[in-house]
Amino acid sequence: MNGRPNSDVLRPWLNAMDLVRHASDTWVIDFSEKALEEAIQYEAPFQYARDKVLPIRARDRAKRTREKWWLFERDRLAFRHKLKGLTRLWLPRLWPSTEFSFGWTNES
Repeated sequence: MNGRPNSDVLRPWLNAMDLVRHASDTWVIDFSEKALEEAIQYEAPFQYARDKVLPIRARDRAKRTREKWWLFERDRLAFRHKLKGLTRLWLPRLWPSTEFSFGWTNES
């Protein structure tokens, strides 16, 4: 077995409800900017993506989505690069009143 650790590409998925209520304990596979050859090294996550994601993405109208099926469709790379090195973020909650809380990143 020559694979990479799954923890490199598994990330907790959070939305607003997770931040203001209870976290849903949902995870995503995030190969970020990895080429297919590198993503394959994460054996179990890649196999899951190949089984569950590829069949759907193969039928997508967007060429990039079909060709780079293992990546997020909208990866927000500019935003990701700005987050590098941060350990936490201010997260505004604008409704029903303006409040702020900390959100932790997995970057160090």
